[in-house]
Amino acid sequence: MLAGWSVVRITSKMPLVEQLKTLHDNINNYYSSGSPVLCPSLSAPSNGNVNVNRRSPGGVATYSCNSGFTLEPSTSRTRTCQSNGRWSGVNPTCRGRVASYQSYSLHTRLMILENRANCGDPGTPVNGRRVLGTTFQGDIVRYFCSQGFQLEGDQQRVCQRNGQWSGQLPICRRRSKTHV
Repeated sequence: MLAGWSVVRITSKMPLVEQLKTLHDNINNYYSSGSPVLCPSLSAPSNGNVNVNRRSPGGVATYSCNSGFTLEPSTSRTRTCQSNGRWSGVNPTCRGRVASYQSYSLHTRLMILENRANCGDPGTPVNGRRVLGTTFQGDIVRYFCSQGFQLEGDQQRVCQRNGQWSGQLPICRRRSKTHV
């Protein structure tokens, strides 16, 4: 094998036309620069895919994510092999849209997670506590006050479709002492 050449591996994922184009580009680059210019192999992000049409200059890598995941940064959907043998841009990642929801079976969770709003932290009143499982649409948070304090406001709130908690965070007021 000639120094600087790389083996073009034939795989079922790479169309024959692309294999021939890569080989042609390698030969052209070898004779014009003394060694072929190839960008390094790229790995697919976790929970995603990368499709590389070729690794020689001008080649394009296209990234995508599995259902339920979003490409970040979104501007890194494609990268181009440059003449210096480096890919443009950065390696993207696939981030889950929502965390797991524990009240249902795994199969049910996977079916409903993608479309449920996440309301985030509903807060905890000073001198009180809350009981909360998760923070997704339809979930309920219940509030209680420490001994000697009385709850004023909503005893419970619901995570709504718009990603906001219903009502307002209640407060825990010190009970007034009455003299008899």
